[in-house]
Amino acid sequence: MPSGFLNLLKPPGMTSFDMIRALRGGQPKLKLGHSGTLDLPACGVLVVAVERATKFLPYLLAEKEYLFEVIFGLQTDTGDLWGEIVKDTGAIVERTVVEEALIRFIGDLTQEVPIFSAKHQDGKRLYQLAMAGRGPSAQKTTKIHVYSLRFLDLLPGVYPRVRLLLRCSGGTYVRTLAKDIGAALGLPACARFIIRLRSSCYRLEESSTLRDLESSPWPLLPIESALQHLPLEVIPERDLSSFMNGRAVSALLPGTGQFFRVQDRRGHFIGLGKRQEERFLTVECLP
Repeated sequence: MPSGFLNLLKPPGMTSFDMIRALRGGQPKLKLGHSGTLDLPACGVLVVAVERATKFLPYLLAEKEYLFEVIFGLQTDTGDLWGEIVKDTGAIVERTVVEEALIRFIGDLTQEVPIFSAKHQDGKRLYQLAMAGRGPSAQKTTKIHVYSLRFLDLLPGVYPRVRLLLRCSGGTYVRTLAKDIGAALGLPACARFIIRLRSSCYRLEESSTLRDLESSPWPLLPIESALQHLPLEVIPERDLSSFMNGRAVSALLPGTGQFFRVQDRRGHFIGLGKRQEERFLTVECLP
């Protein structure tokens, strides 16, 4: 099997691991991994690494974009409409009040990890503990960054809904953000739907479904396509062998401690390099 990345459309009702399991089929030794879990009710872009591309997952741009809807006046135990309702009050909201509240959610934030999530504790995922009636021993939190949170529209009613466009760091819980926006307004709230529009550089409009993969060769994207956010270093022919065998070589670009995608003089992708010292580039991982 060739190596590369798949830009897949995960449907609601499947877990991210369900997607991996469906791809693997009868090939238990096939190396697969993904760049970030999508909740069971959510849909959208799931980036899957195949074979040698799995080594490059930690170096992808850790940025995601979501379209989601917050429904006010309802709160559930999961933070979305798939959960059990724990508060049902109805609500009245105004656009200006919502827009003012959104400003508080730009920048560095600390989020509570939902009880129904894929985070691990004591060798189990939190949702497994929750389904068994055992909550976490302590509330877990995570640090995230919100680059932008844009108001799109307000749909009035007994349970008014607000549609938002979010650009954020990896690891952001959109369900928690929906609940917290409601709390900022003094209202119960949860996510009505969540769609991941982009993960790293891969976009929803270019994604493939599992059914697409059944009738044609997998539309694998080159490993380097996921690394365009990294600066480029070109290795001279005389240094290629040393670089590919993990030995330090002279670096052309200044700086230290930064990752670089590496090509040979003919433009072929070789792998990733990292500054070890000011004048040297050492291999981090190779395709």
